[in-house]
Amino acid sequence: MSQDPINQQHPANPSPYDPYSTLDYQTVPAPSKPGSVTFLAIVAIVFGGLGSICSGFGAVTGLIQLSGGNLFSGPAGQFKISPNLQAFGVFDSVIELALYVTLLMIGVSALSLKPWARRAAVSWWSAVVIIWTVIRMFVQVVWIFPASMEMLKQMQKTTPGLNAGQMQPFMTAWIVIVTALSVVIQLLPPVLFLALWRRAAVTAAFEGSAPGFTPGPPNPYTT
Repeated sequence: MSQDPINQQHPANPSPYDPYSTLDYQTVPAPSKPGSVTFLAIVAIVFGGLGSICSGFGAVTGLIQLSGGNLFSGPAGQFKISPNLQAFGVFDSVIELALYVTLLMIGVSALSLKPWARRAAVSWWSAVVIIWTVIRMFVQVVWIFPASMEMLKQMQKTTPGLNAGQMQPFMTAWIVIVTALSVVIQLLPPVLFLALWRRAAVTAAFEGSAPGFTPGPPNPYTT
């Protein structure tokens, strides 16, 4: 009669030998969620939500003005924006809307450690945001700012009491401040993603593996 393999004894060890034992490996604890993941997920949700609202509103108002509508009255209504600038404004708002909606999805998915969220955040999403921010800043300097100064001079001809020379310093300061804040706000999420979400602990948490795993001692019953 054959002996039950579960109760067989190895010649070098009097204890019963279990061929189905898993002594070759250590138990690996599930990776915990780093604090930087939760922090950046919340930042992504806040920025993505607010950015989606603002960009969506900008796209809608830009389309209305581009189609000939006028949403403003008084001096603001006389500040006519050229069709080319209006078209660029709508294009810019649509791109930002897509980026902010994606950022919102990244933040929500990151809370449950979806692997695609980290991969998108540290790769194509951050690259597109950085490139588009540089393009927008260049367009602001070489096109939008000079065009705004020219439109201010045209408003002076049709608006009694308007002194374009006195308004120009304030308008210049306003454009510089808004542009600088816009650049900082847009670059903050990708910079944080690239700085914090490329670490080994964060990658392991998203991918579901524990860093630094080493196999346990070999099974004494194997050769």
